[in-house]
Amino acid sequence: MFAKTAIKAGIRILDDELLFSISDSTVDEGIEARITVSLEALPSEQQQEFQTLHCPDHPTWIPLVSRYLANCFELGSGASGIFLKASRINHSCRPNAFFSWNLLLHRMTIHAIVDIPAGEEVTVSYVFPFFALAHRRDVFRKHYGFECDCPVCCLELASAQRSDQRRHRIETINLAIQECDDAPSNNDEDELEMVLEFIELAKDDHLDGQFLAHMYSRARECYEDRGSKELALKYAEMEVETNMRLLGEDNEVTKESARDLEELKAVVALM
Repeated sequence: MFAKTAIKAGIRILDDELLFSISDSTVDEGIEARITVSLEALPSEQQQEFQTLHCPDHPTWIPLVSRYLANCFELGSGASGIFLKASRINHSCRPNAFFSWNLLLHRMTIHAIVDIPAGEEVTVSYVFPFFALAHRRDVFRKHYGFECDCPVCCLELASAQRSDQRRHRIETINLAIQECDDAPSNNDEDELEMVLEFIELAKDDHLDGQFLAHMYSRARECYEDRGSKELALKYAEMEVETNMRLLGEDNEVTKESARDLEELKAVVALM
């Protein structure tokens, strides 16, 4: 998919309807049956459209499973689904677009996360953004059947090593922050330091995604706990801007963050 005209960051490029889905995407002995039941419920014409999607060779998966897993999108709560247009968008480890399941619309949305010039290919990321180069290459070969030649995967050795170091540190911080979820909020200086380091490293490696909005939210909560309402407001605004750009204003996540922002603005106005 290529941009016919220039596309500004935040513009919705596509909203795609769900062709079919399965409620449990666990790759186990039952996945073939789950895909088959859902696929065969479609009219024959739509079943044939599914067959036109890319199907990488896999040493253990039959073509049905391989085609499904190479093209499906997560829908939350373990479910996944096929979208005929969105499934044809290629991958980049530094994508210019972001996909998200909009539960209110019941459609997959694709938004530009940066300005995209006319003629440039629209790309999304197929993998977890913090994977190091070797891990990404392994996933691409085994799961999708291709070698990634995006700018990030073609960095010179020294630059690639620095990128891997940043991504490894980001993943380490992310896991540590997740451990804080089970602990009560108590003005934890360590959590705030980790969140701010995460944001800095992600920007240094040009990583962008909803994980940033989540970290802005964590920073907002930390500053609110410390009583630093103005700094909390700064990160609340960044959270909403990121959600608007990646998800659109009609996504429930965006709406919720916007409500939180307005409540915080009201508190700051009374200070």
